[in-house]
Amino acid sequence: MGPKRRCQRASFRTTFVCFQIAFAAIFASFLTAQGCPIESTSSGNRAYVTLASGPEWVLAVRTLGQALRDLGSCLHQVVLLNYNADEGTKQLLASERWDVREVDRIPSPFDDHGSMTRNTFSMLWAYNMTEFERVLYIDSDFLPLKNIDDAFDCGEWCAAVSARETQNRFNAGLQVLTPNASLFAALLTGGSLGRYGSYNRGVQGYLNEAIPDWCTAGQASSWEEVLNMVDQGQTMAHQCRPLHVRYNYIAKDCELEPFFGLRTKEILYPEFVAALHYNHPIAHIIKPWLWVWYPVEPVNWVWWRARQDLPGESLRRCIWRCLGVYLPLLSSAVLVVFAPKLALQTWPRVVVRRSWNFPLVLVGATLFVLCVLPSELDALVACTCYFTLKGFLVGLLFFFVSGPRRSSEVSPGEPRASEPLQWVFSGYACEVLEAVFYCLPQICGFHFSSNRNVRPFCSDVIGGLPRWLYETMECGIAGYVAFALYFVFVVILQLLMVRLIDWFASRHLKWSVISVDVENSGKYQ
Repeated sequence: MGPKRRCQRASFRTTFVCFQIAFAAIFASFLTAQGCPIESTSSGNRAYVTLASGPEWVLAVRTLGQALRDLGSCLHQVVLLNYNADEGTKQLLASERWDVREVDRIPSPFDDHGSMTRNTFSMLWAYNMTEFERVLYIDSDFLPLKNIDDAFDCGEWCAAVSARETQNRFNAGLQVLTPNASLFAALLTGGSLGRYGSYNRGVQGYLNEAIPDWCTAGQASSWEEVLNMVDQGQTMAHQCRPLHVRYNYIAKDCELEPFFGLRTKEILYPEFVAALHYNHPIAHIIKPWLWVWYPVEPVNWVWWRARQDLPGESLRRCIWRCLGVYLPLLSSAVLVVFAPKLALQTWPRVVVRRSWNFPLVLVGATLFVLCVLPSELDALVACTCYFTLKGFLVGLLFFFVSGPRRSSEVSPGEPRASEPLQWVFSGYACEVLEAVFYCLPQICGFHFSSNRNVRPFCSDVIGGLPRWLYETMECGIAGYVAFALYFVFVVILQLLMVRLIDWFASRHLKWSVISVDVENSGKYQ
């Protein structure tokens, strides 16, 4: 082989090696830009820990982990499962960087039957994770808005006094703790032995008695006393410190700007807030992954945006759009266009003469659609499916309970192509009206459950019914009463719209689907 050929091969090998090095450098920088270095996801002496006490919490855990990663946190993420989760769930969580650990459920010594109290004590396992130097336990209903890794440096044990708590109690939903086997053992037996109580029969009240005692070696019996000792600079047995409320800001306290849309910048929370806590003070069932609560809690849209990046969500949204939006619309079009060929006049129809049956149609259709749509479906897709599917169903039910046109106006064998158009149009018109009033409070900046925006029902300076509600019940409960009355008002408007459409059809189109003669009562002939 000549020198020239050897020189060319050497040059080629050099170029190829340089290309490999450059490609590796670019790929490494891409990984660094996209997230955490691979080795940092499985090592380190600090960890985020959360608890999933049932399959209904898995979506919340996934969203929490996605938010932490998007904000640049590279710390270990551990999820405790205190129920028999299926292998698919565990593999899904593991694929999203969660360290899945199955633990036994720690029973509540105060109330082991309540849906919340019987599972909350399982978070105590975080105190026994001695393989970590420091642990930040965070409930899965939190949504970090900023990187909160700096909270690990607060002290040996830290928690925040959120706006939800009274008497300067801390909220146990977010705790920075130093794992301690002896403390864990004391917490396991402190309740059953009667050493500590719990004002709410859950781990929240229990820790508010046990932790101050541990922090001060018996000198303090409440977190308020611990805060006073910290302010006075007194020495304690352990370095227990309060966290700023920025780490535990109750989502319900957020305000809304008028013309609220789906952009998080229109949710007004203080700039310093680092994490939102979706822990409703009245109803624990109100969570952001349940789409039915979005009219009551518009701040849930902040959580919704964080959910969008979860793997598999795009495909699920596409499937439900096809089933809940496109299919009902296509079915409506087929019924209207091909009504004569479908021989609708031969279909059995029940004549309903009582006007109160139409409200039953609306309520029944609502309950049916709520049962059909998954509770954890993407909120925007779920709302679209709800209005479309319910519009089709309401129109269909209107057709079967309204009866035929007047016998004097019906010729034997006459095709009734216009009649399906009326009930289809009536159904969708009702849902367009409902959709408008669904968005109207948020457009106007009205928040049914906010501490600040429910002014008509939470003000002691006005009189009449609002004043009576304010004095009779809590502000939040009054807000839900207002929401119920608002829903009834919308149903009444829908019924009026159906009557208006029928009046227009009978006056200008010379037929009616609501008025029925006595001789036509019963089965459609």
